[in-house]
Amino acid sequence: MVTQPLDNFGWPAFEGPCETCGDMLTPAFFWDHKATPDYVVDDQDAETTLARVAWAGPEIVATESERYNGRLVGSVLFGDFCAGFLRHGRVDDFGVPTLDSHLGHLNNAAAFRQHTDGYVYAITFGRCQTDVDNQADEPFSRLYRMVQSED
Repeated sequence: MVTQPLDNFGWPAFEGPCETCGDMLTPAFFWDHKATPDYVVDDQDAETTLARVAWAGPEIVATESERYNGRLVGSVLFGDFCAGFLRHGRVDDFGVPTLDSHLGHLNNAAAFRQHTDGYVYAITFGRCQTDVDNQADEPFSRLYRMVQSED
């Protein structure tokens, strides 16, 4: 849990939890480098890959125009750029996870933001490949609006 600017989660010295972190914070949510970590298994559309690029979005806040019936309020969106899984999680005041749930799938997610219209928007950028591969393809950068599916 980030408690102040410049909190140190240990990267690049550590990834994921560590026993002797010193002043570094153990992350609330993490996944390993095996080809099919649990988060990939939870997402039927996830790419099986050893490449890992984690991202985390801002906390979703309650607004008058919030579009997800409170489902995401208090959650932080996070996922993996290469595997494409999208999750949301919450932590208590001590940084202990109280929710860690599959939310959807979006390959190459680079950023998420909640807009004043109540929707969450995502942007994708490139692909989980080399710069040469990205230049050879048509542009893969897109803007998406997250909508709630009917359960």
